[in-house]
Amino acid sequence: MPGIEKLPLEETLEDSPQTRSLLGVFEEDTAAVSNYCTQLYQAMQRIYDAQMFFVFTEILTLKEVFQIASDDHDAAINRYSRLSKRKDNDKVRAEVVEDVYTSRKKQHQTMMHYFCALNTLQYKKKTALLEPLLGYMQAQVCAHTHCSLDY
Repeated sequence: MPGIEKLPLEETLEDSPQTRSLLGVFEEDTAAVSNYCTQLYQAMQRIYDAQMFFVFTEILTLKEVFQIASDDHDAAINRYSRLSKRKDNDKVRAEVVEDVYTSRKKQHQTMMHYFCALNTLQYKKKTALLEPLLGYMQAQVCAHTHCSLDY
């Protein structure tokens, strides 16, 4: 690499000022890279924690809504089962049947949203590991083949 001094292995055994200087520069560079990696890891961890907090909060909210919808559905089924079998109360029967239909539809929609959120969480957990790994692999391939990272 142009502009960068190299330290041949044979010269490392000598205790010269040039060797000490180059080793000092190397130590400073490795400390800077290590510090950068640590800060990057901490930033990514904060982002990941914030995303997981948001997702779990959303899932808990959906779980509560699903529980409410299930309770409403159970109450509607209970009212329907208590109806008498005689035909003299058709209006009440129609209202209760409509109640059961509406509560079942609401429960189903809530259940679909809840399962969708769970699937999204599962997908995010998979991609949270894979995306940085693939990015690192791409960077390594480009570093060794001298390609550009432009997409």
